Amino acid sequence: MSARWRRGVFLAASALQIAVPLVQIVRYEQVLRHGHVYRFRCEPVDPADVFRGRYVRIQIPAATVTQSWDRAPTPRGWVAASLEIGPDGLAHFGRLGRWPPATGDWLKVRWSPGPDHTGRVIPPFDRLYLPERVAPEVEAEYARTALSATNRPPVVVVRVRGGRGVIEDLELGGVPVRAWLRSRGMGGGAGRAR
Repeated sequence: MSARWRRGVFLAASALQIAVPLVQIVRYEQVLRHGHVYRFRCEPVDPADVFRGRYVRIQIPAATVTQSWDRAPTPRGWVAASLEIGPDGLAHFGRLGRWPPATGDWLKVRWSPGPDHTGRVIPPFDRLYLPERVAPEVEAEYARTALSATNRPPVVVVRVRGGRGVIEDLELGGVPVRAWLRSRGMGGGAGRAR
């Protein structure tokens, strides 16, 4: 193997290692810039990830879907879930299919089958990461608004484009998390989504 050939292989491998994360970043930013906005109601869950930091776990109660399949997808397999807006203005998952719908927005989701033609949709977004200094306050408010019958529930604002969904914001009692943090003198450093 010549030195020129090895150098070419090394440069190609290096370029690939740089290109893959850049493509992912570009896709993420394209969804945030050009995607359509959907608002999903959330349920409380409160973990911490030792390796990735503090985050609010986003759980969507509208993720249970009843649907008959002529041939059910494999458990934990990918399906296309159409998105619908309910009378309350919040989004929920509509018809599921092996292929994206011809019209309208959809998300590429995992499907976990349940009994009697039910199953759970597992969305591609489930975490909003937060700075360590504000995470405990946001998590406490998230749980409080989710469990309170008098307040509005927490709502995750998601941008959707081409089957991809990216969390844009989290609303606590109808107030975006950045504004909620500013009102408590904690600045607007919300975090990043996954």
